Formats: sequence, C-alpha cells, structure tokens
Amino acid sequence: MVVSGLSIEGLGYIGSENYDSFELYYSDALGNEDWELLKMFVLQNYTMLEAARELGISVEACKKRVQRARKKLEIFLENS
Repeated sequence: MVVSGLSIEGLGYIGSENYDSFELYYSDALGNEDWELLKMFVLQNYTMLEAARELGISVEACKKRVQRARKKLEIFLENS
C-alpha cells in the first residue's frame, strides 16, 4: 500500500484480531509520536497540510518529521 508517498508494504496484515499487537509493535519501534504521524498519512489519508494543522506545526516541520519517521521505520524493518 502506498499513500502520500509512504509505503507500509511488509508491515503485515492489519486485521481487527491483531490490530492491538500491530499498533504496540510499531509504536514501540518508532515511538508513539512518529507512529501516530505515519498513521495519519498511511491509514487515515491525511494531507501534509491537514497533519500540520492538527499537530500545530508548519508544513515544512511536518514534512521533516515524516521524513525522519520513514527513515526510522525503514531501518527498523531492515533490522527485523
């Protein structure tokens, strides 16, 4: 799945029966703030402007946070 340039392929199936463990696994790996930010784009289809407004930060700051979170996720998945 690719949404807003973010890919979550390889994260596994997210069904209602394993959503809690999935949520805990990735929030532990990325940190809650980074995981919540990525979920805004990947699972909730936020635009960069919408996410920035909700977080109370500039669009540029939001882009940078997404970039860092993506990199952190990429490293985590490579090492898993």
